[in-house]
Amino acid sequence: MTTVFQQLQQARKQHALVNLYQASQEIIYTGYVVALDQTAVVLDTYDDGGLRDGAVLVTLPVISAVTLSGQDLTNMAFRIKNAQLEQFIKLTPQPLFFSPQQLLLPQLLRQALRQQYFILLNVTTAAGFLEGVVQKIEQEQFTFKVFDKFDFSQQRVVTLPFSALQIVELQGKELSLAGKFVREVPSRQHCTEIAYTVPDAITRQLQLAQQKQQLVMFYTLNDQDSFYVGKVNTLNKTSVVFNLLDMNGQFGGYILLRLAEIQTLFTQADYLQMMAYFAAVNRERHFTKQPVLNDERLFDGSTDLFAALIQQARVLARVLRVRLRQSTDTFIGIPLQFDGNLVTLQDLTIPEAAEDLSAQEPVSFSVADVGELAFDYLDAYLTERQLKENGAL
Repeated sequence: MTTVFQQLQQARKQHALVNLYQASQEIIYTGYVVALDQTAVVLDTYDDGGLRDGAVLVTLPVISAVTLSGQDLTNMAFRIKNAQLEQFIKLTPQPLFFSPQQLLLPQLLRQALRQQYFILLNVTTAAGFLEGVVQKIEQEQFTFKVFDKFDFSQQRVVTLPFSALQIVELQGKELSLAGKFVREVPSRQHCTEIAYTVPDAITRQLQLAQQKQQLVMFYTLNDQDSFYVGKVNTLNKTSVVFNLLDMNGQFGGYILLRLAEIQTLFTQADYLQMMAYFAAVNRERHFTKQPVLNDERLFDGSTDLFAALIQQARVLARVLRVRLRQSTDTFIGIPLQFDGNLVTLQDLTIPEAAEDLSAQEPVSFSVADVGELAFDYLDAYLTERQLKENGAL
């Protein structure tokens, strides 16, 4: 049986794109092997848009599987090639250097200390994920200054043994911006969160946020593990369109929500302070969006926005992400039919469906049952491009 180490050796020798899977969490790392020893591997990683997004060290016991082929990797290879052809805006991380005579982990930590990289750690202790900066390295342990981007009052310094580390991420876009924020805004002040859960109060605050073009953060009814950040584009009595920001502070597409689907709305939070900084830095760098995206769309709030956008997607064969009301059921696909009430969507939720539109059975639902509609985001554009390239669209 081929071991994880042998597969990684093969990937490095062939300069093959790989996926690394973990047993304890769903995060998949995709990239090229740049360094390997008997304890860990370092990858140059790529994001979902096909762009270099820093590097990661993963200790070998954490890895449950390695793949060197498959539809996911075919899709990623297409996206990497497309990102080059479309001249996507990218950051080029500094090269990392490793000696084959020394273990990878201490070498990586020393480079992180020397360059003062802002890094993410996954540790075996109850702390889980930590973000921050290495302050000091000793024989078998190091001192780490932790930065909590959700609560600026909770900064602390911890000492960790090398043996506690499972994963180290560095040089990615979000981590680089967070490091810049920590360095350049030393006087950052913790703010008390201001949150709204009453429907009438949420609507009023959305009106104010639209007037001020203020960033807000919100959770929906179906998911308490993730949230959105954005600005109000269009608001009416029943629904709202947001221009979203992704985790790097760049335009992340649009989302249309029924107001009743918003469970909690934040108008003030430490994380919003940091995201406002990210967005400002991106404006200075002329890096607010990828060139294939349009962040200047206007919408007619006097119409049924759900029906209008679904009909437009049907005519133009555009990819939508649909979540049904008060549900976790989410579909990614292209509307095939729409009679003003019933929507029939070609489901592309399973990645293999990207090669063949007939691979998935269409799904049908009433437009009145749609709670959330995401569109014009980068992954939707890339899915459409790949479908066209394969002759499936």
